[in-house]
Amino acid sequence: MADIARETGLTLGTVSRALNSEGKYAIAPETRERVMATAARLGYRPNLIGRALAAGTASLILLISPDPFAPYYVELSRHLSIHAAQDGFTFVSGGTLPQGGGVGIPANDWLYGVDGMVVCDYLPHQEAYIAEALRLKIPLVGLGVRHPFPTDYVKVDLYAAAKDLLEHMVEAGSRHLAIMSGPGIEPGDPRWTAFQEVTAKHGMPATQLPAANQSRASGRNAVVDGFAAKAPIDGLFCENDILAVGAYRGLVDLGISVPDQVLLAGCDGLEDTLYQAMPITTIAQPFDRMCETAWKMLRNRIEGNQDPHRLVEISASLLARASTSR
Repeated sequence: MADIARETGLTLGTVSRALNSEGKYAIAPETRERVMATAARLGYRPNLIGRALAAGTASLILLISPDPFAPYYVELSRHLSIHAAQDGFTFVSGGTLPQGGGVGIPANDWLYGVDGMVVCDYLPHQEAYIAEALRLKIPLVGLGVRHPFPTDYVKVDLYAAAKDLLEHMVEAGSRHLAIMSGPGIEPGDPRWTAFQEVTAKHGMPATQLPAANQSRASGRNAVVDGFAAKAPIDGLFCENDILAVGAYRGLVDLGISVPDQVLLAGCDGLEDTLYQAMPITTIAQPFDRMCETAWKMLRNRIEGNQDPHRLVEISASLLARASTSR
């Protein structure tokens, strides 16, 4: 700044105010342009680390999820990042990496330096991050199906849409529904609850195809193994869209026609389901509304809002496509 002041003949204070990227100070436009042009000519670049130390904020938000690389959580991260960027914040993904033997950065290393945290789909191994954030009084917002801790929370209601989907599959001719799920699904999960209720209502066995993990390959393998055992399935509801895409691959490999022989559906509303050879029915989660709500809650806490914690419920909806239409 001293170099710029010398080159322009302005005071150091005027140069400092002109370089302020947030426009907090009243500076004549021609003065600001003159300072910026000189800064560019001299190769001036702001030191973001120094700025964060001086301001006491890094404008960083930590996103914790079961798998930061899974398409569903990538989509959530994308929408959260768009809303945060409009307010000058950046999202970073952290936590224990999946299928890595517990490899990850310790909670205390992640949390020092962030201004807030969003936890998506709480799992027990995330508890250390939550406890540390609460201890440090870092603003925290939850997002997902489960509501396990006392903070602001955006709860996604899948129950009604799952029930609509399963009844839709029955109306389309399914007489033996099955659900495909990974190891993370719990008895109280709304998808599992809806499945049990609909199969009981129509006198069907509650058949489950277990998937080893949440991946396309596991979806395919679960289908191949299940149908090799001669399971009389004519309708398959997958816990999420990634499993559904893998299941579709498995059905094609086995020469089983979708939807003529087996109706197929997923859950989440990921774009991949639309671009299969047979577009796959899904339960669409309103990503933008979910993420906008979560971000507004978090931003309010960062700004010092001390109101009682809020729980906002947002419902998903059935998106019927060719894979369940005969």
